[in-house]
Amino acid sequence: MANSFPTLTFLPWMRRGLSAEITDVDTGQTSFPRSPELDVWVTIDDHTAHADVSLRPADHVTGLQPGQIVRRYPGPNAGNAEFGYWPLIELSAPDLPWVMTPLAPDESGDSRLRPWLVLVCVPVGDVEFMPAEGNRPATIIADADQLGDLSRSAEWAHVQSTVPANDAAAAADTPGVALARIVAPVALGPGTTYRAALVPAFTPNGDDLEPAWSLGDGAVEVPVFDTWTFTTGIAESFEALVTLLEAVDSDLDLDLGINPVNVTDLGAIDPWPDEDLVEIDYAGALIDTDLEPIGLRGLVKVFNDAVEPLLEQGDHRVLSRPRGPDPVVTPPLYGAYAAETHEVPDVEDAKELGLWLRQVNMTVRHRIAAGLGARIVQIHQERFMAQAWKQAGQIVEARRALNAARLQAEIGRRWKARAAELDPDQQLHVLKSQLGFVRLADDEPARAALADSGIPNGLHDPAYQRVTRSGTAVSRASGRRADRFEGPPLDPSDPEYVHRPAWRNEVGTTFGRPVDRNQMRFGAVDAPAGTVLTAHRHLDPDQLAESGQNIYRGTAASRFSANAPDRLRTADVAATAQVALSPMQAGRGRVDQRVSGLGALLDARGFPTDEIPTRPKIGPRIDEALMWSLIRMSPELLMPGIGDFPENSVRLVEANAAFVAAFLAGANHEMSRELLWREFPAVMGSTTFRRFWDRAPGDTDIEPMADWQPDQGLSDLGDSMSAEEDPKGTAGMLVLLARGDVFRLYPTMVVYLRDDTTGVVTLPAFGGRIPPDVRFFAFEVDDVDHVIESDTWTAVFEEQPAEPRFGEDDDVTISYANSASVAATAYQRPFRYEFPVATIVGHNDA
Repeated sequence: MANSFPTLTFLPWMRRGLSAEITDVDTGQTSFPRSPELDVWVTIDDHTAHADVSLRPADHVTGLQPGQIVRRYPGPNAGNAEFGYWPLIELSAPDLPWVMTPLAPDESGDSRLRPWLVLVCVPVGDVEFMPAEGNRPATIIADADQLGDLSRSAEWAHVQSTVPANDAAAAADTPGVALARIVAPVALGPGTTYRAALVPAFTPNGDDLEPAWSLGDGAVEVPVFDTWTFTTGIAESFEALVTLLEAVDSDLDLDLGINPVNVTDLGAIDPWPDEDLVEIDYAGALIDTDLEPIGLRGLVKVFNDAVEPLLEQGDHRVLSRPRGPDPVVTPPLYGAYAAETHEVPDVEDAKELGLWLRQVNMTVRHRIAAGLGARIVQIHQERFMAQAWKQAGQIVEARRALNAARLQAEIGRRWKARAAELDPDQQLHVLKSQLGFVRLADDEPARAALADSGIPNGLHDPAYQRVTRSGTAVSRASGRRADRFEGPPLDPSDPEYVHRPAWRNEVGTTFGRPVDRNQMRFGAVDAPAGTVLTAHRHLDPDQLAESGQNIYRGTAASRFSANAPDRLRTADVAATAQVALSPMQAGRGRVDQRVSGLGALLDARGFPTDEIPTRPKIGPRIDEALMWSLIRMSPELLMPGIGDFPENSVRLVEANAAFVAAFLAGANHEMSRELLWREFPAVMGSTTFRRFWDRAPGDTDIEPMADWQPDQGLSDLGDSMSAEEDPKGTAGMLVLLARGDVFRLYPTMVVYLRDDTTGVVTLPAFGGRIPPDVRFFAFEVDDVDHVIESDTWTAVFEEQPAEPRFGEDDDVTISYANSASVAATAYQRPFRYEFPVATIVGHNDA
C-alpha cells in the first residue's frame, strides 16, 4: 500500500451561510453591535424588494449539542496526561467558532477573525465551578489573568482540513474532512489537576457586545458550554515515551507462541502404556517467526493406529438396535460434515481424500486448536443460536411463500394436464389467460396473433363458451340447422379443412356484425356493414358460398382462408402453449421476486429453476471475530508466553495460519452439531464462522469449508490470501507486538511497516489488545522471509497525523491558507520512531 496519510491544510477561520454576508470588519475593536444587520432582497420580473434583517446575537446561545464535540485533549478524567502541551477541543462543524461573531474577517495582513467561543484551562484550585441550576447556566469564576488575553483570541482557533483550502467550505458537511479546533494557550505543568472549559468570548452591554473579560479585571464569572477535568503525570511527550521502546532482550530466551503439553493420559485411549511422559508443543494463533513446534515424533504411528478406529467407530454408527449394546460415544471427527465423509483419510491417500481433514484430526496440536474452537461454541451456544434463529426467521417466511407457490403450481400443472386431453379449441379456451406469456415461432405473442387473425375474438370468451356449450338453446338451434345442410364432410387432414372455432356443435354458427367494431375483427380490416360470416367445422369458404351463405372474401379475410399461406391454426397455438407454459417455473419466478435473495440461495443449493422446494435450508453466518472469545478464556491460549512479555518492548512474530484453520474447523463442526440438535433448518457442513481475527467488515480468514480442496493443508486454508493472490506461497501475516505507556496514552497512534527501498507503506490489516496491556498489529506481506531477513524494512511508530498537539516548545510549524493566499500549506509530519525489522524479529534460526 502506498503512503496515504493526508496532507493537512489549516485555515484561520471559516464562514458559511448568512454570517458570510456580514460587512463590519474585525479590527480589534472592543465594542460592536450585538445584532449585525444584513440587506436581503428578492427580484421578481425585474423588480427588486429590499429588507433589513438582524441576525441573532451571540449571547442568545445557551448551549451546544454534545455531538458537536469530537475530541478533547487531554481527555476527560485523564489521570496521567503528558505535560508541556496546550489543551484543546475539536468541533465537528468547522465554522462553529465564528458563526456567531458579529464581525467580518479582516482580509489585510494575517486575515484573522476573533471567535465567539474560546477554551480556558485553570488549575482546579484556582477556579470555582457552579453547575447549572434551574434557568441559570453553569458558570466558572476565575481570575481574568489566568483565562488569557482575549485580544489575541483569533490565534487560539483554526480550521483543519484534509482537502485544499478552496474546497474546504464546500466539503465541510462531509464527516472527517474538516473540523474546528480551539486551543487554550496554557502550558500544562506536571502533576497538576486542571479544569478546561469552553466559554463565550463576548458578553452583552446594552445593544453592544464587548469582550467577556480583560486582563486585570480580577475575578470574573463566565457561562460554560462544556467543561472537564484531567490530571497531568510524569509523561513529557510522545517522543519521550516512544523512545523507551526497545527489542526484547535476547538473554530472556523468550519463546512466544508455544507451550509444552502433557499428552501421556488421553483418557479415551492408552496408546503408549510403556511411556512415562509424552509431551508435544501447543502452538497458539501467534508464534515467533520460524519457531517449529515439537510433535509426537516416533509415536505418530502408535497414536494413529489407536485413534483412527476410535474416530471412525463413532461416526459409522448409523443404526441403533433396541436390544444391542449402548451407543458408542467417541471423540468427534472434526470437519466430517463439510467433507461429507466419516472416515479418516489414510496417510498415503491424504492429498486425494483430504489432507486438511487428516491434519485437523490426527495432528495433536491441530486437534487441540479444533477442540478450543468447539469449546468456544459450547460456552456461547445460546448466544450463537439466538443469532442463527434470527436469520432463520427469514427462511421461515420463505418457506410459507414457497409452499403457497408450490400448491398453486401443482394446481396449475394439474389443469395443464387436463387441458392436454381436450381438443385444441377447448385448450385455447382453458389457457386463454396464459396466452399472453406464450410466443409463437415468429416471436409473436399468441394472444396478439389470435386477435390479429381472422378468427373472431369472441369465440374464446367465457360468455360465448357458456352459451354455446352442449345442451344450451344455441347449441340445439345450431344442431337443427346442421340437419338441413347438405354437404360432404372434409377430413381434418385435408388441406382444405378450415379449423372451426371453439364450440362443440358439428355445424356452423352465423354471426352478425356487432355495433362495436372492437368486439369482432376479421384480420386487419373491418367487414362491410351487414356482412355475415358463417364458420363451419367441415366446410371451407367456397362451400359456404355455394350453400347460400354470405361471407366477406377480401384481403381482410385472408388469414381466415384455408388457402392463405399465413393461416393461423388453433391446433398450432394450443401445442405451443402446452410446451411453453410451465406452472412450476412460473411459480418459482413469482416467489423469487417476492422474497429477496431466495433465488440466489436456491441456485447455490442446486435447485433447478422449474422446481419449487418446500423445505429450503440455510447455512447461518455469524461474523463475530472468535479471537476475543479465546482471549477471554485465556490470553495464553492465543499466544503462550505473552504474560512474560516485558514492559516497553516490541517484537515481530507471525500469525499461525494452521491454528486459525483448525480452530474454525472445530467451531464450525460443533456449531453443525448444535444446529442439528436444535432442529434448525441448516445445511449440514455449512460454514457458520469464517472470522477468527478482528478484520474489517466483510473480510474473512477462511473460505467456506465445502470449498476446501483435498490437497490443501491447514496452513494454506488459514491464510487469507488465495492461491491466485499468492501463487508462490510466500505471503503471510506478520504481527508486531508492543507493550508500553505510549500505547496507553496514545491509543490512536499510527503503526506501519515501510520498505525503505521503494518507500511503500503497509498499514495493519487488523489489530487488537491482549490483556493486560499488549497491543498487536497484523500486516499482510507478499514475502514473509524477505521482510524479516532483509535490511530494507522498517517498523514505524508515529503520532496520529490528524490529531496534532500544540505547545510553546513544539517544533511543528503551521502557516495558514487565508482568503488572500489560498494555497494549501502542508502540515509538518508528527514525530515518528523507527525500528529496523531485522532487529525485532522473535526467531530466525530455522
